[in-house]
Amino acid sequence: MPADAGRASPQVDRPAGRCSGLAGGADAILVPELPADPGRIVAYLRERARDMAEAELADVKLFGAPRALGIALRVAGLANGGNKGIELLGDSVASLRNSPAVLERAHSLAELGAALRRDGCRSAAREPLAEALDLAARCGARPLAARVREELKATGARPRREWRTGLEALSPRELRVVQMAAEGRTNREIAYELYVKLKTIEGHLARAYTKLGIERRHQLSKFFDARKN
Repeated sequence: MPADAGRASPQVDRPAGRCSGLAGGADAILVPELPADPGRIVAYLRERARDMAEAELADVKLFGAPRALGIALRVAGLANGGNKGIELLGDSVASLRNSPAVLERAHSLAELGAALRRDGCRSAAREPLAEALDLAARCGARPLAARVREELKATGARPRREWRTGLEALSPRELRVVQMAAEGRTNREIAYELYVKLKTIEGHLARAYTKLGIERRHQLSKFFDARKN
C-alpha cells in the first residue's frame, strides 16, 4: 500500500478566474473559480450577467419579434443598470407597445419607473409606474400591482385607484353622473336629482371623459351598451 494512501490531497492555490475540474478525465466539468473578496465576487457576477444579457439581446435582434425583443431589452437594462439601463428599459417599453403582450409591457414599465426612481428622477418615474399599475390591474397581476403601488408611494405619489382609464377608473360619483348622462339627462337635470351645483356635474363629466378617452356625450353609450351585452 502506498505510504501516502488515505491522506488528504494537498491544497493547491489557483489564480482567480482560472477553471478547476469537478471530475477527472474526459468527463471533467470546468467551472470558474471566484475571487475570495466578496466585493470582487459581486462585480464578477454582474459582469457575467451583463455579458449574457447582451449576448441574448444580440441574438434576439436578428429576429426582431416585439415581445421577445422587449423582454431581452428589459433583462439587459436590469443587468446594466445606470443610465444605460434606463435607456434599455425605455427601448423595452417602446418595443412592447407594438406587441399584444400587455403584461410584459407592464413589467417593463414597472422596471423603468423603479430605475428612474432609484436614479433620483421621482417625477419622471410616476408616469411609467402609473401606467404599469393600470395594466397590471387589468391583467389581474396582483403581486405586480402591489409592488408598483409601493414604488409609486416611494416617489411621493398617492394612487387612490389602480385603473387610470375605462369605467373602472371612475369614482362612484363620476360613474353615476355618466350613467345618467348616457340615459339622456341634461347636466341641469342631473344636478337637480343629485342635489349639487351645475359646475360640479360639469367637473365630473370632464374628468370622466378624460378617463374614458372620449370628447362627446353621445360616445358614452358605447360603454354601457357593451355592459348590457
